[in-house]
Amino acid sequence: MKKFKDLYSQLKERDYKKEYKNYHSKPEQIERRSARNSARRIIKKRMTDEDFEDKDVHHKDNNPLNNDPKNLSVVSKKYNRKEPRIREDHCCDDCAGIEEKMDPTEHVVEKGGKFFVMNVKGKSLKKFDNKKEADAYAIKFHDKLMGRIEEIIEDAEYQGRKVKLNNPTRSDNPKKKSMVYVKNDKGNIVKVHFGDPNMEIKRDDPARRKAFRSRHSCDDDPGPKWKARYWSCKFWEKGKTVTDLMKG
Repeated sequence: MKKFKDLYSQLKERDYKKEYKNYHSKPEQIERRSARNSARRIIKKRMTDEDFEDKDVHHKDNNPLNNDPKNLSVVSKKYNRKEPRIREDHCCDDCAGIEEKMDPTEHVVEKGGKFFVMNVKGKSLKKFDNKKEADAYAIKFHDKLMGRIEEIIEDAEYQGRKVKLNNPTRSDNPKKKSMVYVKNDKGNIVKVHFGDPNMEIKRDDPARRKAFRSRHSCDDDPGPKWKARYWSCKFWEKGKTVTDLMKG
């Protein structure tokens, strides 16, 4: 009997070091954990410690990387830690109004006297020496920080003919793959050519997508939309297809 108890005790004791090495240390798990922590910070700023006690932040679509306020709710730990397939239909203790309460300056986090602007995945995009500049950046690029920028297609005129802005099409330059008409910082309509015609876009390959986006700083600073890099980065976004982007 004692031997059985000793064996049971050994089985019951978790090896946290081994768990971290085999699972939690993987890059994708680190990214997911960082995003969960970021979601918790976003929601906790709107609630008192008492209201948040024994609660979890729940991602409605069960995707921890999607920290859009529309996707976040506050639920009991019991509900949130159940397998999604056995959860009951009701889920939210405080679902309503989360996005309406969203303050862009909540993306600003102070560390060591510096102010970092974080995106919804918890990744730092910009560092500032003072909070005023950091807040201004967060307000200006709020949609970008929330990961929900969508291009609005609109009619315009370029060199005497009608064109559609923000609508990529096949390039009329044989040395480039695609082109798009956009409005630059001076308000002028310009044509931007981008992409290598001999290069295949393999965004569905995680390693290739990560390498391309890292090489061009797509997640940190893709640049303004009147530059080729902005559109090249857009074509290498996860979940996007050429059909989705080439609407023209």
